[in-house]
Amino acid sequence: MNFQKFVTIYGRLLALGGLGVFVATLVVDPRWTHQWIEMLAMLAVVIGVRGQSVRLSKYSYLNQTGLVSLCGSLLVGPPATLVALAAGTLVSDWVWLRKTLWAAVINFGRETLAVTAAYGVYAAILSISGVTAPGLHVAAIPAERDRPILGLNIDLPPAVP
Repeated sequence: MNFQKFVTIYGRLLALGGLGVFVATLVVDPRWTHQWIEMLAMLAVVIGVRGQSVRLSKYSYLNQTGLVSLCGSLLVGPPATLVALAAGTLVSDWVWLRKTLWAAVINFGRETLAVTAAYGVYAAILSISGVTAPGLHVAAIPAERDRPILGLNIDLPPAVP
Protein backbone atom coordinates (compact mmCIF):
# COMPACT_ATOMS: atom_id res chain seq x y z
CA MET A 1 0.00 0.00 0.00
CA ASN A 2 1.43 3.35 -0.98
CA PHE A 3 1.17 6.51 1.09
CA GLN A 4 -1.54 8.15 -1.02
CA LYS A 5 -3.81 5.12 -0.70
CA PHE A 6 -3.22 5.03 3.06
CA VAL A 7 -4.16 8.71 3.41
CA THR A 8 -7.30 8.18 1.33
CA ILE A 9 -8.42 5.21 3.45
CA TYR A 10 -7.58 7.06 6.66
CA GLY A 11 -9.67 10.06 5.56
CA ARG A 12 -12.63 7.83 4.74
CA LEU A 13 -12.36 6.09 8.12
CA LEU A 14 -12.28 9.44 9.92
CA ALA A 15 -15.33 10.70 8.04
CA LEU A 16 -17.40 7.52 8.37
CA GLY A 17 -16.29 6.77 11.93
CA GLY A 18 -17.05 10.32 13.01
CA LEU A 19 -20.47 10.21 11.37
CA GLY A 20 -21.28 6.89 13.04
CA VAL A 21 -20.22 8.10 16.49
CA PHE A 22 -22.10 11.38 15.93
CA VAL A 23 -25.37 9.63 15.09
CA ALA A 24 -24.95 7.09 17.90
CA THR A 25 -24.34 9.84 20.46
CA LEU A 26 -27.43 11.78 19.37
CA VAL A 27 -29.61 8.66 19.48
CA VAL A 28 -28.38 7.47 22.88
CA ASP A 29 -28.59 10.87 24.62
CA PRO A 30 -31.57 12.98 23.42
CA ARG A 31 -30.93 15.94 25.78
CA TRP A 32 -29.63 17.95 22.81
CA THR A 33 -33.17 18.33 21.44
CA HIS A 34 -33.95 20.94 24.13
CA GLN A 35 -30.67 22.87 24.05
CA TRP A 36 -31.06 25.02 20.94
CA ILE A 37 -29.90 28.29 22.50
CA GLU A 38 -26.71 26.68 23.82
CA MET A 39 -26.06 24.99 20.48
CA LEU A 40 -26.51 28.25 18.55
CA ALA A 41 -24.13 30.08 20.89
CA MET A 42 -21.50 27.33 20.55
CA LEU A 43 -22.06 27.22 16.78
CA ALA A 44 -21.23 30.92 16.49
CA VAL A 45 -18.09 30.47 18.56
CA VAL A 46 -16.95 27.41 16.57
CA ILE A 47 -17.41 29.22 13.26
CA GLY A 48 -15.47 32.20 14.61
CA VAL A 49 -12.54 30.28 16.06
CA ARG A 50 -12.20 27.96 13.06
CA GLY A 51 -12.48 30.82 10.59
CA GLN A 52 -9.86 32.92 12.39
CA SER A 53 -7.26 30.19 12.76
CA VAL A 54 -3.52 30.81 12.82
CA ARG A 55 -1.96 29.46 9.64
CA LEU A 56 1.30 27.59 10.14
CA SER A 57 1.75 26.34 6.59
CA LYS A 58 -0.37 25.45 3.58
CA TYR A 59 -1.78 22.35 5.31
CA SER A 60 -1.48 23.11 9.03
CA TYR A 61 -3.14 25.64 11.30
CA LEU A 62 -4.04 26.30 14.93
CA ASN A 63 -7.53 27.05 16.15
CA GLN A 64 -9.36 27.06 19.46
CA THR A 65 -12.16 24.55 18.83
CA GLY A 66 -10.81 22.56 21.76
CA LEU A 67 -12.02 25.35 24.03
CA VAL A 68 -15.58 24.95 22.76
CA SER A 69 -15.28 21.16 22.97
CA LEU A 70 -14.10 21.20 26.57
CA CYS A 71 -16.44 23.88 27.90
CA GLY A 72 -19.43 22.68 25.94
CA SER A 73 -19.02 19.05 27.00
CA LEU A 74 -18.81 19.97 30.66
CA LEU A 75 -21.50 22.67 30.68
CA VAL A 76 -24.21 21.36 28.34
CA GLY A 77 -23.09 17.80 27.55
CA PRO A 78 -21.50 16.02 24.62
CA PRO A 79 -24.55 15.72 22.29
CA ALA A 80 -25.26 19.45 22.06
CA THR A 81 -21.55 20.15 21.80
CA LEU A 82 -21.19 17.65 18.96
CA VAL A 83 -24.07 19.24 17.03
CA ALA A 84 -22.53 22.71 17.34
CA LEU A 85 -19.03 21.43 16.59
CA ALA A 86 -20.18 19.44 13.56
CA ALA A 87 -22.22 22.25 12.04
CA GLY A 88 -19.56 24.84 12.87
CA THR A 89 -16.78 22.74 11.35
CA LEU A 90 -18.73 22.11 8.16
CA VAL A 91 -19.83 25.73 7.75
CA SER A 92 -16.49 27.33 8.56
CA ASP A 93 -14.37 24.90 6.53
CA TRP A 94 -16.63 24.61 3.48
CA VAL A 95 -18.18 28.07 3.28
CA TRP A 96 -15.74 30.45 4.98
CA LEU A 97 -12.38 28.79 4.38
CA ARG A 98 -13.45 27.37 0.97
CA LYS A 99 -12.12 23.89 1.56
CA THR A 100 -13.65 21.04 -0.37
CA LEU A 101 -16.77 19.47 1.10
CA TRP A 102 -14.89 16.21 1.57
CA ALA A 103 -12.13 17.95 3.57
CA ALA A 104 -14.79 19.59 5.76
CA VAL A 105 -16.46 16.19 6.34
CA ILE A 106 -13.11 14.62 7.29
CA ASN A 107 -12.49 17.49 9.73
CA PHE A 108 -16.00 17.01 11.14
CA GLY A 109 -15.25 13.31 11.70
CA ARG A 110 -11.91 14.05 13.35
CA GLU A 111 -13.43 16.63 15.72
CA THR A 112 -16.31 14.30 16.59
CA LEU A 113 -14.05 11.37 17.39
CA ALA A 114 -11.71 13.56 19.46
CA VAL A 115 -14.49 15.05 21.60
CA THR A 116 -16.23 11.71 22.10
CA ALA A 117 -13.00 9.92 23.03
CA ALA A 118 -11.98 12.66 25.47
CA TYR A 119 -15.40 12.70 27.12
CA GLY A 120 -15.30 8.91 27.33
CA VAL A 121 -12.08 9.10 29.34
CA TYR A 122 -13.66 11.73 31.60
CA ALA A 123 -16.76 9.58 32.12
CA ALA A 124 -14.62 6.51 32.86
CA ILE A 125 -12.63 8.42 35.49
CA LEU A 126 -15.87 9.59 37.10
CA SER A 127 -17.16 6.03 37.14
CA ILE A 128 -13.96 4.54 38.56
CA SER A 129 -13.64 7.22 41.25
CA GLY A 130 -17.20 6.65 42.42
CA VAL A 131 -18.30 10.23 41.73
CA THR A 132 -21.95 10.08 40.74
CA ALA A 133 -22.31 13.66 39.49
CA PRO A 134 -19.81 16.06 37.93
CA GLY A 135 -18.60 18.85 40.14
CA LEU A 136 -16.04 19.56 42.82
CA HIS A 137 -15.66 16.55 45.11
CA VAL A 138 -13.13 15.33 47.62
CA ALA A 139 -12.11 12.60 45.18
CA ALA A 140 -10.82 15.30 42.84
CA ILE A 141 -8.41 16.79 45.40
CA PRO A 142 -4.86 15.82 44.40
CA ALA A 143 -3.53 15.12 47.90
CA GLU A 144 -2.51 12.17 49.99
CA ARG A 145 -4.28 11.38 53.23
CA ASP A 146 -2.82 12.93 56.38
CA ARG A 147 -0.64 15.30 54.38
CA PRO A 148 -1.08 19.09 54.38
CA ILE A 149 -2.59 20.70 51.28
CA LEU A 150 -0.75 23.91 50.41
CA GLY A 151 0.64 23.99 53.95
CA LEU A 152 -2.84 23.88 55.51
CA ASN A 153 -3.90 21.10 57.82
CA ILE A 154 -7.25 20.15 56.33
CA ASP A 155 -8.99 17.07 57.66
CA LEU A 156 -10.22 15.02 54.75
CA PRO A 157 -13.23 12.76 55.23
CA PRO A 158 -12.57 9.02 55.26
CA ALA A 159 -11.54 7.52 51.93
CA VAL A 160 -14.30 6.12 49.77
CA PRO A 161 -14.04 2.30 49.61
